[in-house]
Amino acid sequence: MELLTRAAGPVRIKVDPRAAESLVEACEAHPASLMLAGGWLSARPKAAVADLAKQVHDMAEETSSLARVFRQAYATLSGPSARILRLLSLAPAGHVDPHTASALAGCSVSGAKAALGDFAALGLVRPVDSPIQQYEVPGCLVPLLRNLTETLDRPAEIQLARARMLERTVRLLQSCRAVTETDGTGPLG
Repeated sequence: MELLTRAAGPVRIKVDPRAAESLVEACEAHPASLMLAGGWLSARPKAAVADLAKQVHDMAEETSSLARVFRQAYATLSGPSARILRLLSLAPAGHVDPHTASALAGCSVSGAKAALGDFAALGLVRPVDSPIQQYEVPGCLVPLLRNLTETLDRPAEIQLARARMLERTVRLLQSCRAVTETDGTGPLG
């Protein structure tokens, strides 16, 4: 209940504690499921907790509560945002910043930054304590995202996303090397 309250806000949970208990039960008290459910509720202030609990409970075709809640959260995303989220499964170690997300999806950095902020509000990514704005895709979501990527994206699109990400990484390495060179004679040493 504490995780759900933190993610969804205390008022909604206090107003209908039985529905909140039902949602915790439908989420099998799985922390990631509860964070996603809370994020979904917080993004929809007019949605009833009881309705989400029923929807999650009724999705019998999914085997885990995490898959059921993830499907609810994913279904609310726009097409471009859903594509960006799917492609985050290609990020090395699940760490992504707006530039990496932009490279993966082939969109503007500002569009990727906005999408990452929306994903964080929904609990689909977690902010990382870092000097640059960086996020982490929870490890439990990576298999779900990879499955969606393999199902919905063409192999050529996935290959292009990887190529754009690799190109960005090479440019970063070249920039780092340039910074360490003093007068063109070689690295500092």
